Amino acid sequence: MFDFLTVKAVLSVLFFINLFTFCLYAYDKVISKIGKVKLRVSERGLLLWTFLFGSFGAFCGIFMLRHKTRHKNFLILVPLSLAVHIALISFLLLKLSLLSL
Repeated sequence: MFDFLTVKAVLSVLFFINLFTFCLYAYDKVISKIGKVKLRVSERGLLLWTFLFGSFGAFCGIFMLRHKTRHKNFLILVPLSLAVHIALISFLLLKLSLLSL
């Protein structure tokens, strides 16, 4: 059965995935300004980390750093991914809380 420590561990993992994703967006932004094309993170890589529960970090990376704001793929897929992740996590937390009653 899931307990508080399991939920805390899952939330910690999600925090670090989102922090890593945000750092990827920041790194790609800095490298793009320098002009080192070979060192950049691919768009596929950025979106992959977004879909692997890094959507909040990606959302912050896009709008705080103003990175990838001209790409419609990012402006559509990142908020959509964030909404799906919030719904999924909310559903799972609700289900866990109902199981513990």
